[in-house]
Amino acid sequence: MDKNMELLLLKIDEKLEKQAEKITHSVNINVMEILDEKLKTITEENNILKNKVSELERKLKSVDREKRKNNLVLFGLEETGKSEGELIDYIKELISDTGVCLDSHEINSINVKEDYSKEILEKRKQLQPQLEEEKKKGNIAYIKYDKLIVLNPKNNNREKRKRETSDSPKSSALKKTTKHQTVTFQKTYDCIGKSEKFPQRLVPAGSIDHYPLTARRHKTLNIATLNSRTLRTEESLHELEKALEDINWDILGISEMRRLGEKIEERTDYILFQKGEVPGQGVGFIIKQSLKQQIHELIGLSDRIAILNIVIPGYKKLWTIIQCYSPTEQASKIESQLFYHELSKTITRYSNNHIILMGDFNAQVGAKQCKEEYVLGNYGQGKRSAHGEVLVEFLLQHNLTLLNSMYKKNQKNRWTWISPDGSTKNEIEYITTNYPKAFTDTSVIAKFNFNTNHRMVRSKINIEPPKKSRKYFSPCNIKHHSKETIKKIKQSLIQSTEELTTSNTDTNVKYGKLENILTNVKVKQIRAKKVNINLVIQPYNS
Repeated sequence: MDKNMELLLLKIDEKLEKQAEKITHSVNINVMEILDEKLKTITEENNILKNKVSELERKLKSVDREKRKNNLVLFGLEETGKSEGELIDYIKELISDTGVCLDSHEINSINVKEDYSKEILEKRKQLQPQLEEEKKKGNIAYIKYDKLIVLNPKNNNREKRKRETSDSPKSSALKKTTKHQTVTFQKTYDCIGKSEKFPQRLVPAGSIDHYPLTARRHKTLNIATLNSRTLRTEESLHELEKALEDINWDILGISEMRRLGEKIEERTDYILFQKGEVPGQGVGFIIKQSLKQQIHELIGLSDRIAILNIVIPGYKKLWTIIQCYSPTEQASKIESQLFYHELSKTITRYSNNHIILMGDFNAQVGAKQCKEEYVLGNYGQGKRSAHGEVLVEFLLQHNLTLLNSMYKKNQKNRWTWISPDGSTKNEIEYITTNYPKAFTDTSVIAKFNFNTNHRMVRSKINIEPPKKSRKYFSPCNIKHHSKETIKKIKQSLIQSTEELTTSNTDTNVKYGKLENILTNVKVKQIRAKKVNINLVIQPYNS
């Protein structure tokens, strides 16, 4: 019986083991099938992503090849200039000698590399981490050919000893006396006080210079205008921020911002104001944070006109800065007339203030054509367009001086717009004002690292207002006229002014006629008679 029970138990164990194997096998097969199904989807997605990445890499390589086709590789050039701008000018001169026209805006970047073999370039790459470690330690380190050179920093505080030349005994005795004299002077000067500086001029020992020499510096405020072409994205705005770090500016008026809506944004370094109604246009201002307290108001009239009322230190009146963007010459006459009508309204509204009108006028003013154009300076250049005639009449109407023509500049540094093909260059951005005495300079910034085909125009305002000259009338030069002559002058002037008001002519013609009338009026001058008084002194007879 015992043997039979043992056999039964063995058979039951075998059956159980077989059943367990079958169950595990079936479970494994089911699990593997499920995993295979899931892995298939993952592998398929992975293959799709790999194909996309390979396509993108291929496209990037093709784009890189296309870009490299536009590159010019020049070997064996000597670096004559220290800055990148000087290097660009040097390369432009070399290329222009070959007969090829090239402008600085067509040069995106310059990479200067030395000519080494592949083995030396690999060694230099391996030495780069060691170079950075040595610089972090404070040592002077640089790579020369294929070796790392490390130098300890010199102690600048260490005094350099000078070797004294050997002279005769008499000269050495004289030296001793001069040394003694200098020591006594230092001792007498020390009694004045350590906080006081050494006098700039020669004064007696122990005394103070009561009238020290002071260098007077004129503080100026930089106001500029720029057509940015677009500031729609944050990337373009960040690019403008980086470009502005290299120049002096305080207030910047912008045309073609292409940012919709009216908004004031306060950022870390500046305040941004924008006004845009139609996509593709828009004007605004960028003002430094240091002038935040001086801002009176910011107004956006339209996507072509924006106003900034600001208090400039040293001036009693407010300054009204108007940034505008005029219609192009391809626009209709009605559009340009509406623009100038709205602009004249704003100027008459703020006529009591000091006005600055600036922006992109899309007009070529050119040189001064006659004396009547007193709002233009003597340094204008070029021809005048139809829009330029309209602008000159507008400036004469509102007594606004064109600051671009008031200062003598090189012809290369006058144009503010260049065509996409680089064939034409025109001056279409201007800064005008009704108070030109406050300005010290107006110039075009040629080197401005920003992606636009326009140049920035910048004017400098003297913070200290100009002194008013006192008029002096000498009593001997005063001319006396009779009542009859004064009546005749009044009658002739009244008749001439009535004729001018009734005639429909331009302001330039009216001004010329009035000047001729005043010069042709003949007045009989009656000179004041001089009375001579002779004093006769007789001797006293006792």
